[in-house]
Amino acid sequence: MSYSKNAPKSTASLIPDSELKKIITGDLVESARLTNAHAQDVATELLREDRAQKKDKLKSSQIRNIFGLVRQIEMTWDEIDENHSPEEQELQRQNEKAARRQLILLIPKLRYQAERTKAMDPLSNLLINGIGIVDDDNINQPSHRERFQRFVDLFEAILAYHKKGDE
Repeated sequence: MSYSKNAPKSTASLIPDSELKKIITGDLVESARLTNAHAQDVATELLREDRAQKKDKLKSSQIRNIFGLVRQIEMTWDEIDENHSPEEQELQRQNEKAARRQLILLIPKLRYQAERTKAMDPLSNLLINGIGIVDDDNINQPSHRERFQRFVDLFEAILAYHKKGDE
């Protein structure tokens, strides 16, 4: 499912969709390499755009606020363990559904932030596209949880590089 069709329009995608899909669904090592390279590029671009802005600058705290919500989702989302009892597995499935619901509901918050602070628009679009890949039921491997973890890793790397460049 694509969540980006009604997303705010930005001038350019920070990470091409094909590369974002490789980061979230590809080989573990390739995913890590792409995460590192693209996160650095995204942070550099966000900082470059920010320096060109007279107002509506993107602050690391704004990114951290959204990242904090993602971390809350991460804490509630367990990988389903086939070694657990059927009751525990069912509880894990329910937790996964609740976490996926919260992830999807992050989209309106991202759109709101992009509307309030135009400098947030490119990052919001990137994250919305990433959420779409994480939530896509047509992708069998890796699991939703593993895709979500890679999404978190990418977001954390962007935040780290942005903070480093913002000092």
